[in-house]
Amino acid sequence: MVSVQLDEVFRLITQKLETTVGPCVSMTKAVSALLPYADRQERRAMLDALLDAVRTSDWLIWSCIVPALFSETSPLTIVLVSPYVDWDEPLLADRGRLVSLWATAASAVPYTEEIGRNVVDVLLHVSGTSLLSRIPIGIWAWLGKQLSLPPTCRGRTMGGGEDVIRHVRALGDIKILKSYLLLVWSEWDTPWLGTFPEICAMIVQDFGGEEMRGHRQDLIKHLDRVLEQLDRGLRYLQKQKPRLRSYFFQQAKEEYRKIREVLLEVDRGVLGIQTRTSPD
Repeated sequence: MVSVQLDEVFRLITQKLETTVGPCVSMTKAVSALLPYADRQERRAMLDALLDAVRTSDWLIWSCIVPALFSETSPLTIVLVSPYVDWDEPLLADRGRLVSLWATAASAVPYTEEIGRNVVDVLLHVSGTSLLSRIPIGIWAWLGKQLSLPPTCRGRTMGGGEDVIRHVRALGDIKILKSYLLLVWSEWDTPWLGTFPEICAMIVQDFGGEEMRGHRQDLIKHLDRVLEQLDRGLRYLQKQKPRLRSYFFQQAKEEYRKIREVLLEVDRGVLGIQTRTSPD
């Protein structure tokens, strides 16, 4: 009987949260109490309902409750909550420890596509060398599963930054690097301003040589698909990403064409070297 009453209270509070605009003290208190309760009861439906109710909440709620929440809840709850956290927010207390707790939780949760998307979203959202270094390479390997991310998510917004590119390159795994590029190069995003020299160096240094030709071809085909989607026009893409603006749309088309040309130039250069050095 008590359990039924608690479920009804949970339902009523969740409904109230759905109509609350912006972060507030009462919402923060409710979420910080209800999430651990749903976790302890192992009620996934409850957890999903609560997360849906506060999906658009400001980062302030999560910055307030996450430090305690990550110490109190299961690995599954940590992984499900993590995409809502603004990991780039300096006011989030003890971010390094929280990233380590998240990485441990991600490694402990049985893999599903949903879990994979959540983990990859956070992977691309975390930035800064001190935080990225706390993520085991085994989690970065999840990029190889080629999971899709929604057009709008923090991972897509943050994932093309210079610090993330450099960290993924430094892992020294060409398959992870290619998987990363296949995800962040998309019609939904444009390469970050200032990263083009970094991208050119990466193509020449990491994807040069005949043994890399298959990887280069995969990247070229991927960019062909991205450019094909961009050619369908801004209004077409705005159906799924309404906030996509004309300036970024045009920039994406220009940048991806330049990147594709660099890949083609490297490919032609390798073939030219082979032709000149082949025996008559």
